[in-house]
Amino acid sequence: MSSPFWNLFISLLAIFFLKTLATLFDRGLLLLPESRIIATLKLIVNSFFTLSTLLNNVNALQGEEACEKLIPDKNTRIIFIMYVSFLKRFSLLSLLFAGTFLAGCSDDKTSSASENGKMVELVMGTSADMPPFEFYEASEIVGYDIDIAKAIAKEMGVKLQIRDMDFSALIPSLQSGRVGFVMASMTPTPEREKSISFSEPYLTLPLAAVTLEQDAVTTQKGLSNKRVGVQLGSTHEQFARDVASRDDTVKVRSLNKLAELVQELISGRLDVLIMETKTAKSFQKVNPDLKVAALEDNTVSFAIAFPKDSEWIEKMNKAIEKLQLSGRLDKIRADWLSDYKNKLSGL
Repeated sequence: MSSPFWNLFISLLAIFFLKTLATLFDRGLLLLPESRIIATLKLIVNSFFTLSTLLNNVNALQGEEACEKLIPDKNTRIIFIMYVSFLKRFSLLSLLFAGTFLAGCSDDKTSSASENGKMVELVMGTSADMPPFEFYEASEIVGYDIDIAKAIAKEMGVKLQIRDMDFSALIPSLQSGRVGFVMASMTPTPEREKSISFSEPYLTLPLAAVTLEQDAVTTQKGLSNKRVGVQLGSTHEQFARDVASRDDTVKVRSLNKLAELVQELISGRLDVLIMETKTAKSFQKVNPDLKVAALEDNTVSFAIAFPKDSEWIEKMNKAIEKLQLSGRLDKIRADWLSDYKNKLSGL
C-alpha cells in the first residue's frame, strides 16, 4: 500500500471517529460541557470537509490546472479530493451509528431504567433568572419549576440534567435536540406552537408592571409615554410590542436577563418592566423600592415545552397526573407559591 493511501486510510478512521463523537454530542447523547477541545476537534473536521468539497468543485468547474494551483502537491491534492466521497459515506455511517445508539436509549426504555442497569438521562432547558420558578441559590438552580421537573423525573424513573441558558435560546435548543424539554415559565402561543409542542398549562398568573414611581401602572393605557423593559423572546415582549403597535409613545426595550432589566429600571434608563406577578414580587423583596401592580385583565399561563410532537408529552402528562393524585404537587405548590390562592389548571 502506497504511503499517500495509507495516510488517507488512517485519516479517514480519525475523521469517522471525530464525526461520530460530534454527532453524538450534537444530539445530546454525550452529556458533557462543550469544552474548547471538543469545539476545536469539530472545527477541524468541518474544515477538512469544507476544503475537500471546495477542491472537488474547483476541479469539476475549472479543471485540474486550477486545482493544482490551489494545492501544488499532487498526492495531497488527490487525498483531499477523495475526502469528498469518503466523508459523505463516513458521515452517513456516523449518523447511522448515532441513530443506533439513540435507539438504545428511546422507546419504552426512556421511562424507566435501561436493560443494562443505567438510567436514561433526560435533559431539561431553563433560564434560571425567574424567581421563584427557576433561579440560582448559591451555585444550585432551584425553584417551583425545578422541583416539579425533579418529581416528574423520579416518577418516570429517569435521571434529570438541567441546562441553564438565555431564554431566547430555549426554543432553538429544543429544535436542535440539545434539550429534551423546557420548563422556564414559558407560555404557549400560536406562533410558538408552529415549531414546538406544549403540555397543558400548569399555572396561570396575572401580568405585573414594575416601576419606581408611587403611581402604579395598572392598565395598558398606563404604558403610554413609557420606556418599557421586557425579556427577549418572552410573551411579555410580544405583549409590550402589541401595545406599542397601537401607541407609538410606548418604547420597548428587550434584554436577555430579568436582573439586567431591573438594574436598568433602577438606573433610570427604563420606566416600567413587564413580567409575571410572582417573579416581580421576588425582585421586590430584594429591592424594596420597586412598586409592583397587576395589569388588569392580563394573565400569563405556563406549560412544559417539547420538540414538535414529542413522545414525552403523553408520558409527562401521565406522570403529572400521578403526582397530583399523590399530593406531591400540592406540597411543591405550597413550598413555593403558598400565597397564591387561585385554582391552578393542569396540576
